Amino acid sequence: MFKRLFFAIFPRKPIEFPSDYPLDESVSRLAAAVEQTVYSSLFKQRAVGPVRKDYVRLKRVNPFLGNTSKPIFFGRFESVDGRVVLKGVFRVSTFVMIWMGIYFCFLGLWTLFATLMGLGTLLLAWMGRINGAAAISTAFILPLAGIGLIAFGLTILRIGWRFPDDVAYLSSVVTCALRRDDAAHDARA
Repeated sequence: MFKRLFFAIFPRKPIEFPSDYPLDESVSRLAAAVEQTVYSSLFKQRAVGPVRKDYVRLKRVNPFLGNTSKPIFFGRFESVDGRVVLKGVFRVSTFVMIWMGIYFCFLGLWTLFATLMGLGTLLLAWMGRINGAAAISTAFILPLAGIGLIAFGLTILRIGWRFPDDVAYLSSVVTCALRRDDAAHDARA
């Protein structure tokens, strides 16, 4: 249940990129197609990240648009049936998962305690110990605020995942680097 909820909040997209080149040449071609540091892409959008045989991490850097919840590619080169394949997954960064996990846990507890407090207030109003109008407004406003902030966090994650389309951009960069010119042209079309 928790795994299903986790992947509903933090989407993952497994993907494979077949290469038309041997392993060492595939690694060097992809490394040449991307920048190694964020600072080398100050005025133009680029794919940035380390590229090694056993570890590839790529993200799109757009100097005029910040997006912490954007998808990042994590993968590695493997040999499958005598062919080189870059296998990996698009997902949000670990920092975003930890931060948003803390955010959702806090808001979940907030909503739970606000609901319990609201039910207690309604009970006191029913027993005649406090004003009924104030009890009704307090009982519903605080839990709804928690639910609204949870929905806001989920919306931020969804918008960050889909806007702009980083998955398509990074897939295009990787495909162009690992495929021969005619195959890469067909993939872009």
